[in-house]
Amino acid sequence: MRHLIASLLLALPMAAAAQSPTLDAVRARGEVTCAIHTGLPGFAAAGPDGRVAGIDADTCRAVAAAVLGDAGKVRFVPGSMADSLAATAAGRVDLVARAATQTMMRDTALGLAAAGVTVFDGQGFVVRRASGIEDLSGLAGRTVCVTAGSTNELALSDAAKRAGISLTPLPLPTLPELLAAYGEGRCEALSADRVPLAGLVATRFGTADHAVLPDVISREPLGPFVRDGDRGWEQIAFWTVNALTEAEAMGITSANAATLRDSGPPRIRRLLGGLPGMGAPLGLADDWMFRVVTQVGNYAEVYERNLGAGSPIGLARGLNQLYDRGGLLYPIPMR
Repeated sequence: MRHLIASLLLALPMAAAAQSPTLDAVRARGEVTCAIHTGLPGFAAAGPDGRVAGIDADTCRAVAAAVLGDAGKVRFVPGSMADSLAATAAGRVDLVARAATQTMMRDTALGLAAAGVTVFDGQGFVVRRASGIEDLSGLAGRTVCVTAGSTNELALSDAAKRAGISLTPLPLPTLPELLAAYGEGRCEALSADRVPLAGLVATRFGTADHAVLPDVISREPLGPFVRDGDRGWEQIAFWTVNALTEAEAMGITSANAATLRDSGPPRIRRLLGGLPGMGAPLGLADDWMFRVVTQVGNYAEVYERNLGAGSPIGLARGLNQLYDRGGLLYPIPMR
């Protein structure tokens, strides 16, 4: 029976790719426009040469590689969280990748569509070691800086209520304003997702004088959003994100992808465009995943150079390991 069902499925005609006005516009423009959070180490931050590096920046590059065949054809658009989400919903940019938490309200009420998880995280706190604050209870009566209008602001309020403490939020719209307020002592703690906080402590604050508290007060699955209503573009963004993890799970790297495309097992050859079939459902060339992996890398390569051992942050993967190695990353089969 199983073989009969498989034969019937193979005999069905391939579904046509969904029409995508965003894809048409990107091809006509020759670049992907991507809203990002600049100055956030590990996610999107400009280096001395002006190049923006980080896992969010690489997500944008992966989409450009898939769609245009060139990961360099990206224009980054900085802005606040509210501005970035609004610009994406309005179609002024093609996607937003800025350490944004995927939530039901963002997916249903803001004109956005979630397009896969790139980092599993949780909200935490950074404090000065000299403050003597060791956990959430130590924040009672203190002022805490948090991004205005973010999921972090709501989670902070909820966590204080659960802990039975009273604290004073200091909501500010941008990261530079938050850093300035914390640096000036206007708040005793800065609350944000723990992975970005680890990057800030490692690259800006310094571990000698600042520490990330052990408390985790929320679940924060971070990933890109696209405009709702363009199903074809949503599928492209989602499957591009998934391809990074699928490549790692299949043992495909930027170094061996060319060899595997030409002489690997049939399933891997099909993924990489050595055999036909993987491009048409998305309206892309069959080798779109090959372009992503060779130009950007698989998920492990992206994580390690931006957040892991190959970066100044040096953050262990933890939840962001593949499922069979104790993490939460479970790629949807690409077949």
